[in-house]
Amino acid sequence: MLALLEISLRCDNPERNVARSYHVAAGYDMFGMWSIIVRNGRAGTTGATRHYSVTGLAEARQIVLRSLRRRLSAPQRVGAPYRVVSLFHTSDVDPDLWIPAEFRAVSIPDRSAGAALPPVHSGQGRRKRTRIRATDDTSTLRLF
Repeated sequence: MLALLEISLRCDNPERNVARSYHVAAGYDMFGMWSIIVRNGRAGTTGATRHYSVTGLAEARQIVLRSLRRRLSAPQRVGAPYRVVSLFHTSDVDPDLWIPAEFRAVSIPDRSAGAALPPVHSGQGRRKRTRIRATDDTSTLRLF
């Protein structure tokens, strides 16, 4: 998948032993379909992965918004809010249309096109995985 938008969130509450990570990536697959990958779980583990394939931009945007809006109820459920850890988007994507206003109100790290993202998972789980993804410039690859 050629990722056009990636956002990573983190929720920490030491009193309740909560350390959650949430990662959403949206882009095109090799067939021209929109592909959305949502990963979540305890920080440092591989967690659960859900993959959605849709044909339209509006459908893809709706899936991303719906999954991120669910994270806004975290203070009631786990006792701490999710915060934006990293954001990557290409110049083709306006993050204001993809990210709920409540997340945009907090400071979002500036990751312009081509900037490397830190690893979402620290690799402390049993299996260590390495993935290669192309950025908006297909000659540049990101390894994380």
